[in-house]
Amino acid sequence: MKLVLASESHVILAGLYAMLRSDGVKVSALVRDPHAVLASVTAPASTTVVIAPVTRLSEGLDTVLVEQLARIRTILLLPPTAVQLYATTIGANAMMRILPLTASAEEILGAIRDPVDPVPAAISRRSLVAGVGGQLTSREQEVLDQLALGCSNGQIAARMLLCEDTVKSHLTRIYRKLGVRSRGEAITTYLEAA
Repeated sequence: MKLVLASESHVILAGLYAMLRSDGVKVSALVRDPHAVLASVTAPASTTVVIAPVTRLSEGLDTVLVEQLARIRTILLLPPTAVQLYATTIGANAMMRILPLTASAEEILGAIRDPVDPVPAAISRRSLVAGVGGQLTSREQEVLDQLALGCSNGQIAARMLLCEDTVKSHLTRIYRKLGVRSRGEAITTYLEAA
């Protein structure tokens, strides 16, 4: 089995490399740009890719993961608060495991040795968020999903084919229902509901 490690962070790459080598795993390549990881994969059927992105997946890496790495065994290491968000974005790809960046060496090694388990149900899309002012509608939930991914009002409008005024109206209702006053408080409530 060939193992490719990818991250923009020198520290993360060095840590993963040292940890895996100490357990006898041979690393074939270290890649500084997760978007270009396919260039390091010469035999997809016998390669496992471990990606620990630093930049947000919404900057195009989600597309790479879903469309280009769909047939390559992939382990995605994310900050704990991002696991829920991006598991929803990526979906239940049976060739991909999503683990928090804080996963133990044993968990990462287990995923490398058996990386084809489906995404665990615990990180699949959760039920609608409810706050002190009531439960969000499915459309409000979609807006909140995009907000939590770090999208601006303009980006949310473009992704959801809405005008910015409509997005602002949704956000006003979301804030009222959640009992919050800002984007940051709304995102915190969202993550705590995960």
